This record gives sequence, structure tokens and C-alpha cells, in this order.
Amino acid sequence: MRFIVAVFLCFFLMLQPYAALGRLNREPDPSCSNTIEPAGKNLYVLSIGVDKYDTPQIKLQLANADARAFLEAITEHGRGLYRNIYSKLLTDPGVSDIESALESVIRTANPQDTFVLYYAGSGSEIVLSDGEPSSSDDSEAKRNRGIRHQPTEQEINSLDTILPTRTISNLNDKQNVLTNSITGRQLAAYCSRILANRQILILDSCYSSASIPNVQKLLLTKPDLDGVGRSIAVIGLSSSEDEDLALGHGQLTKAVLLGLSGQADSANTGEISISTLQAFVKKTAPTLGNANLTPITIATFLHGNDFIFAEH
Repeated sequence: MRFIVAVFLCFFLMLQPYAALGRLNREPDPSCSNTIEPAGKNLYVLSIGVDKYDTPQIKLQLANADARAFLEAITEHGRGLYRNIYSKLLTDPGVSDIESALESVIRTANPQDTFVLYYAGSGSEIVLSDGEPSSSDDSEAKRNRGIRHQPTEQEINSLDTILPTRTISNLNDKQNVLTNSITGRQLAAYCSRILANRQILILDSCYSSASIPNVQKLLLTKPDLDGVGRSIAVIGLSSSEDEDLALGHGQLTKAVLLGLSGQADSANTGEISISTLQAFVKKTAPTLGNANLTPITIATFLHGNDFIFAEH
């Protein structure tokens, strides 16, 4: 399953109702217009998959295959759009591996380029307070993923996603979890340092859409990111997700692959914009896979103009 088992994180994990997060996705971003920008000059792709963890408490089988498949698909469907495609695949990395790859993009990407980060692996929601997760009581509501407590306004404003890496070894040790994970807040901070004016986060991990408020906060606290033609898009899960081995991919990833193959291009233009891919994934992903598995929900966010992302 693509989430950290709640019983091991219940001492600091607090979940937000989907309806509260959904408001962020239903309200239009005033920065968006009907303009569709062309593809960037160069494409930078960082594709990450994490199946193996140092803790036996997390067991996945499809994340590495998903990361490879996405990288192959965007390379195939971006080859005619971009002058160069610079890609890196990380399988079962540690935090330092991811940070090193992001620093490389920071050093080389230019404003006219496009950057996409893809992540497949375990994930969960946390509430951050003063930079640290807050503690929670060991109640049945916290242990049961089917029940979500009503969060306070402060908790909603502090919601974040946590993406564990291979080196996580003890889910009962808060410091170990934080040291060996990447948070949505950290991803947003890296995005602010990458000069590419077109950026995409595709996060196939449970509750990864909790990264959306952090991207929004970044745009508010760093107004210099506006007014430079910057567009930032996020596709993530606002629910948990079970691995469906028969499907061969995570449901979100499978929908992305289908969309890139041309199914997202309902107008038959030969090109796929990021907004059309978002709409296709949001509609299609919940319909894929075994109907007996836990239903999933997709959340998306787009700041700035729509832009061409791929062709078919």
C-alpha cells in the first residue's frame, strides 16, 4: 500500500478532511488565463521511485516501475517539442540523492525551460507546527484511516505531505522519519530556486496533494516568483492508494501514461497541455484498477498560464 501504516505514525500524524483541501482545487487561481504557452526550450525530468525501505513496515512493488515508465513516456512524447531532454532516474534513493539531483537542476535550468519532478512511493499527511510535526493522541480515530478528525484552522494551514525515502528505518522515531523524508514544504522551496518558468510536480503517493498549500504559500511569500511568466502545476493524491499488481502501475501513474499517449488530447491537436493532462488524470485515475480497492481521489493545482507539455 502506498502509505505509511497509520498506527506507526499516529503519534504525530493528523489527517485533514478532503473537503477542506478540495476547496483549494475548486477555486480558480486568479493568475490563470486562457493563454496556452508553447513548450519550454529544454526539459528537465527528475523521476523518483521508492519500493525498498530500510524499515520492513513499508513494502511496495510498483514504484520503481512507475518511475521508469513515466520517464520513458515523457521522453518519447517530448522528443519533438524540446531542444534537449535532461533526465535522471532515481530508484530507492535516500534524501541526499534527491537533494543532489535537485541541486543539479538548480545549477543548470534556465527560465525558458520546463522542469518536472515525478515521485512514486509511500506517503502520508502531517501537520507541521513551527517546522515540526505536532503530536497526536493514540486514538482509534487517528489509527483508522477511514475516520478523519475535524482539524483546527491552524492545523489546516500547517498541513503538509511527507515522502519517505529508502533510508527511513524506524517509523516509531519521529526524528528518523523527518530526517529520511522529503516534505511538500521542502519541494516548494526547491521549486523556488529552480529558474525554469514551467514546473510540474506529479506525486503518486498517498495524500501528496497536501503539498499544494505549500506551493500556494510560497507564491504568496515570494512575490518575485510572480510577474516572470512562471507556471507551476501539481498533480497528487488526496486519498490513500492501494497497489494493484494486475494494473501494473499506480492508478495516478497509469492515468498519466494514458494521457501522454494521446488520450488526454480530446481535441486531437497532437499536443497535450498541462491543464488537459490534469483534467484527464483527475477524471480517469479513479476509474482504473480493481473496483474492490480503496477508491482514490485526485487533486490538481495550476498557477499561471497553461502550457504545452507533450505531444503524441
